[in-house]
Amino acid sequence: MSDLSVDERKFIEKVHAIERKGGAEYLSLVAMMLYMQQEKDLPELRANLENATKGQLKRAIKRMREVQSDYPYSKYIDSTAGYIRREFLHKEAAQHD
Repeated sequence: MSDLSVDERKFIEKVHAIERKGGAEYLSLVAMMLYMQQEKDLPELRANLENATKGQLKRAIKRMREVQSDYPYSKYIDSTAGYIRREFLHKEAAQHD
């Protein structure tokens, strides 16, 4: 991590803090990262969402909606919420039918 800038290290430290806290904030962050990267080479992150309960995924979407007005790129919130529904909530329901 020594080759990272101060800002990059701060960002990574904040991501780790969110990860340790867990919950809706972490799942929201993971979902947005997966959506933005189109899931390229991120199976470990995808597993977080695949292993989340339906309630946890819904809370992640709710948390994104709560901060949406403060976020300058709210279209990504809508897209990420749709991604969670499409890839994880609806697939889970279809698998259990």
